[in-house]
Amino acid sequence: MDNKRLTELKELVGGRVKAVLEQKEWTQAELAERLKKHTPFVSDLMHGKVNLTLKTIAEIEKVLGEKILK
Repeated sequence: MDNKRLTELKELVGGRVKAVLEQKEWTQAELAERLKKHTPFVSDLMHGKVNLTLKTIAEIEKVLGEKILK
């Protein structure tokens, strides 16, 4: 896969997570706690620095109660 496209996808997912957090008025720390992850993971996720598995995306969707990928 082209690195540019991979970066776009990671940023798209990160932006969607950020938007849902803002909508729910949750902090990164709250999401991290609910996901049982460290806060830096959520920060990296929101900045498009994490290459997520489909399993992790599904876990994030479950915790948020929102679809990340439509």
